[in-house]
Amino acid sequence: MKLLPQLFISTLCLVQLQAQSPAQFVFITNDPVGGGFNDNTAASTLSAQALGNNPGPTVGELRRNVLEAAGARWSQFLNSQVPILVDVDFDDLGGSSGGGIALAGASATSYVRNFANAPRTGIYYPLALANSLADTDLRPDLSDINITVNSNAELNGNGGLSWYYGLDGNTPFNFINFSDVIAHELGHGLGFASFANVQTGAFAFSEPDVFSTLIYDSEVLLSWESMNNSARVTSATNDPSLVWLGAYSNTAADGVNDYITSGKQNVIIAGTSFLAQQADFSSSISGDGFTGELVLVNDGVNITSDAAEVIINTAELFGKIALVDRGLVNFDLKVSRAQDAGALAVVIANNVGGDALINPSGESTNPIPVIFVSENSGNKIKALISSGNPVNVTLFTSFLIVEEGGSATEFQTKIRLHAPATLAPGSSVSHWSADASPNLLMEPSINSGLNENLDLSPLLMKDIGWSTRDIAIPHLSYEIWLNDYGVNLTDSNAAASDDLDNDGILNLLEYHQNLNPLQASPSSLSFDNNTLSLRRYLLPNDLEQSYQTSTNLSKWEAFNSTENITVIDAQTQEVSLPISTDDKKRFYRYRVEIPE
Repeated sequence: MKLLPQLFISTLCLVQLQAQSPAQFVFITNDPVGGGFNDNTAASTLSAQALGNNPGPTVGELRRNVLEAAGARWSQFLNSQVPILVDVDFDDLGGSSGGGIALAGASATSYVRNFANAPRTGIYYPLALANSLADTDLRPDLSDINITVNSNAELNGNGGLSWYYGLDGNTPFNFINFSDVIAHELGHGLGFASFANVQTGAFAFSEPDVFSTLIYDSEVLLSWESMNNSARVTSATNDPSLVWLGAYSNTAADGVNDYITSGKQNVIIAGTSFLAQQADFSSSISGDGFTGELVLVNDGVNITSDAAEVIINTAELFGKIALVDRGLVNFDLKVSRAQDAGALAVVIANNVGGDALINPSGESTNPIPVIFVSENSGNKIKALISSGNPVNVTLFTSFLIVEEGGSATEFQTKIRLHAPATLAPGSSVSHWSADASPNLLMEPSINSGLNENLDLSPLLMKDIGWSTRDIAIPHLSYEIWLNDYGVNLTDSNAAASDDLDNDGILNLLEYHQNLNPLQASPSSLSFDNNTLSLRRYLLPNDLEQSYQTSTNLSKWEAFNSTENITVIDAQTQEVSLPISTDDKKRFYRYRVEIPE
């Protein structure tokens, strides 16, 4: 990919974890002596600003130090028994700083499928990931990742942009952080890339790669795995509707850590989407939309669906959403007549212009949600209504979701992928949206404020199948945690208040400690010398915890005490809590709940 700059006493417990091996990156530099990563020019010839805290005595050693540091950033989170071999060199990729220059490019050297332990048959996986999953080197004749860095003179301190070789993230103005660039390119080689040809829509091996299976177009409501080639070509430029389906990345970005405040899209996973325009006299529509059954109005005269006369099918419309055709009378009068008939919201369909949308104007002293859809959209929606099945709709400010059969719309928030209107091969699709804020490592450009942080990238790796460790929020929700153990979420035995492995510890409490709900575990909760001690997992904000006391086991009240916390690792804490005594016999409990 090319990169452009621009008590319930919670009987909490311990468990023996399977040994995990941090991924080892082995960099193979292919530059000739005196060039690129083997450049023997003294580091002292560069601007002092370019060096940061990098101790390398030559330019080549500065660069090799950065390679090792970038590999260590990824190794902190990824597991692999098989070393990851990376071929890396400098080459002239052309361009100039004034015209937008490719800083580097990278890809997996090979994609393989149907290997031992492959999560899905028929799906291609980048070689490094496949080796890790198979626990063996599947292609000993190949390195796993290729990286090429631009050797254009402007990036060598001879004017214009210059490389920053420091390892502290404090990139000076007009410098580009070399470590961030290498970490970004490693991300592509590890699997942050679609192997589909964005110009033809064809998968490289006629079958999808794992990254592409998690690309979704929220306008047509199809994943790339389900599309044909021409649909993928169209989808590759369909911003802002091109989104990522991976549960770990999206749950992290959707408020758990407030990781990104933009660069997301409201997505419907079921139903049919139509573009819409909210009327200027509409009431506000919440981010979750306005949902109800859609009914076509009938005024009994000429074009019966235009509400040019008083509406007569009031019994059908009461408490529903009205569909009204444009024509003859003002928009606000149509809406007023629908309200009088008992409608709670109105969809107005254009009667001209095919796919054209307009902004309906009018006045209302008692506004309800009102949106406008095109003529073609209106005809499709009316055809669904005429089938005789209930039609459920959800109104948003800029689109409408129709679901036949009266079922509720499944509405989610997803991170957008980079899908500019002008296709950019090597950049489109295989990056997060450039609108993400704060900036993310895997955007199409290296931006300020990254601070050598991998942000959401390890979570995407977890989405595509990498074994990970020490991500502070590896599960993010109770449902995702259960899914990791293959527990059917529709099974009543998966309820948080149940105990799947009959070890006396509720599912919810095992989640609280990141334990296996299907494997009995001993407790870590103890009480000694008026001190309550426990080990707990650093959880996202889908849980609430409290300390409570009672004198009779029927009425409980919260109490406050200072926690003494010892950090065990990036995702576990040891907590002790002193319990104050009085002249009453008291019971204590530590309570963990999913908030309503």
